[in-house]
Amino acid sequence: MNVPSVAGRALRAAPLASALLGSALLAAACATPSPSSDATLLPAALREAMVTPEMGSPHAGDPAPAFELQQLGGGRVRLEELRGKPVLLHFTATWCPYCREEIAAIAAIAAEVGEGATVVLVDVKEGEERWRAFGALERGPCATGPLVLFDDDGAVSARYAPPRARPYLQRDEVALAGTMLIDDEGVVQLYVLADNEKFDPTMADLRAQFLSLMAPAAPAVAGRSPQEVVPTISPRAAPVEVAAGGHTVVELCATVPHGVHIMSNAPPEPELIPTTVTAEAADLEVQALEWPTAVPYRVGERELPTFLGDVRIGIPLRVPADAAPGLRTLTGTLRYQACTHSRCFMPRTATFSVAVTVTAGHS
Repeated sequence: MNVPSVAGRALRAAPLASALLGSALLAAACATPSPSSDATLLPAALREAMVTPEMGSPHAGDPAPAFELQQLGGGRVRLEELRGKPVLLHFTATWCPYCREEIAAIAAIAAEVGEGATVVLVDVKEGEERWRAFGALERGPCATGPLVLFDDDGAVSARYAPPRARPYLQRDEVALAGTMLIDDEGVVQLYVLADNEKFDPTMADLRAQFLSLMAPAAPAVAGRSPQEVVPTISPRAAPVEVAAGGHTVVELCATVPHGVHIMSNAPPEPELIPTTVTAEAADLEVQALEWPTAVPYRVGERELPTFLGDVRIGIPLRVPADAAPGLRTLTGTLRYQACTHSRCFMPRTATFSVAVTVTAGHS
């Protein structure tokens, strides 16, 4: 079978760019309206793969080309509707082995930025049925995962192909596996095309650049810097339905804000404050919680287990066989202790409630 070539792929070798790099980028952006003037500050892999003005539009400094596409699960999305937050736009296809490796990194970035930005995957010329068969993404109450859109005829992908970039490729092929970073006003800040020779499935350099776009948008309170704003976490979960005598798992989602981490449920020292969840509902038995894998966070010479981004906590429920059909409400608390890179905050407690519908059991 002939598989379309994925020319190039500029991804991002090297670890996450330092905070100094992010500060330099912001300072340079304030000095000039042209994002392309920051190119010398980029990691080499990104600098070599970025679209330049000589290649034609779209490039850094241009408005991102408008589009309207069908989204996974129904409905249509227009790019302009996403303004107000930074956008990471990535073109992909399930037949592309490099793309498949990147999808996990894209999902991780989406979880990390949470509601502070929008991460978009544009599937090129395949359609929703093929994507569902691929089973690449699962959506739950943590609705901050990548937004998946479908460019069925390749017209949008062709619009994102600079006219003098890779003229040997079909126009709808140029953008495949490329990534564009768009600021909250819809202006392109960086556009890189694929480069297989420098392939990095972690997308570390692009991730660092995307996080730097979020820094200016961090909220300020009463003149304080973003680092001084107390982080707030609002746990949520989708309603569930379960038959009498059956089991189900409520997936509680808590989005940790960008730049913040919270202690895991199992800190290594008794003085440290763990993340805890309580839950209860009439006639329902709450069983042992299912916790996610912690992410190491270095503090001096130690690594502490923490949670970042979208934290999914499973709350298993067992319904007695004699439970009467009807609606119950599962209520509970999430207690967490948060830190940024510069300070820590006193522990806080957030509440949640989830509708649980009990149906008649099987006789």
